[in-house]
Amino acid sequence: MLKRLETYFLKHHQAFISNYALTINSFDSDAIHDLRVAIKRMRAVYVLLEKIFPEKFAAKEAEGALHELFRLSGRMRDAQVQQKLTATYEQKLNCSFTEYQHYLKIQERKAIRKFLKYLEGYEAETDMALKMEAFKTLMGLTDDETIRLNIINHVDELMHITKSMIDNQDKDENLHEIRRKLKECHYLLAVLKKNDPALPTLEKTLKTLDTTNNLLGEWHDRIVGMDTLGKFMQKKQIEMVIGINRYHLLGEHLAQDRLHLHSDIMRLIEQELKI
Repeated sequence: MLKRLETYFLKHHQAFISNYALTINSFDSDAIHDLRVAIKRMRAVYVLLEKIFPEKFAAKEAEGALHELFRLSGRMRDAQVQQKLTATYEQKLNCSFTEYQHYLKIQERKAIRKFLKYLEGYEAETDMALKMEAFKTLMGLTDDETIRLNIINHVDELMHITKSMIDNQDKDENLHEIRRKLKECHYLLAVLKKNDPALPTLEKTLKTLDTTNNLLGEWHDRIVGMDTLGKFMQKKQIEMVIGINRYHLLGEHLAQDRLHLHSDIMRLIEQELKI
């Protein structure tokens, strides 16, 4: 288990470095996505280490610059995703949203400028080398069973919190946090062996979490889309734009798809994950 966690962390440590280089060179949407996934997976490991070493390790402190990099890259990612999502609705609804696509492109350029400004003086490889050194030091202070039990116990805790949030929610106001917790469960469970005796349905659970998290991603894209479209309509005084009904139609379809996705997600969580 110790070796599996080391391999897992190293894999995503290297994924961060390679996708960071691609991001600052081209701002490719896939590279930004993969950069953010690498950060999320390393973040899950940091949370685990904080559970194992509560007196020696603080996850937020260890994350350091990655926290702001994640936030700023999220703004770029949102603008890029909304351009692609809007293009799919242009085909689906057989109409164009030229003004909105232009607005989204401007938002992407603004996000890129803020991202680059934050990076002034940041040395990714130096930062990540220090993080790897600190990780290896901690790995020398633990053992296989401690890691395994802490993963299982932390996932159980996350699932318990998720259940309480589902039981108490009205529609989807808690779904953002549920999404974050289920992703963390997925990332940590991936470290365990598929034949772990304590988790006989682990492989099935991982597949269901993968499906659920993909749907949660699509749901999140619609939530962001509704918010971004609303800001565009307010900022651009949309009543003056020719073909205003196009944008009302887009908003309606975003809202409808959001509700359909919410229903599918709840079904998977309650029936497949049995939360």
